[in-house]
Amino acid sequence: MQQEKYRWIPVTNKFPEDDKDVLCIAKSRFGGFYCVASHGKMYPGSDEVGWITSDYVRIADSVISAWMPLPEPFVEEQDG
Repeated sequence: MQQEKYRWIPVTNKFPEDDKDVLCIAKSRFGGFYCVASHGKMYPGSDEVGWITSDYVRIADSVISAWMPLPEPFVEEQDG
């Protein structure tokens, strides 16, 4: 079922597959925000693990509260 696939998953329950982009909900002193980020090694050969956005900005673990898989990319239907 499509609805089950796109549910928020608290980071206290589970992290996403390493280095796979997901939609995250994060918190800051200005309120909440959404971002696309992945969780895994910070750089090749590193033992340091954490969150990094699609813009290569590191986000502290305590900022991300939940995540969900990204939807499938949009594909425009061709006429005829």
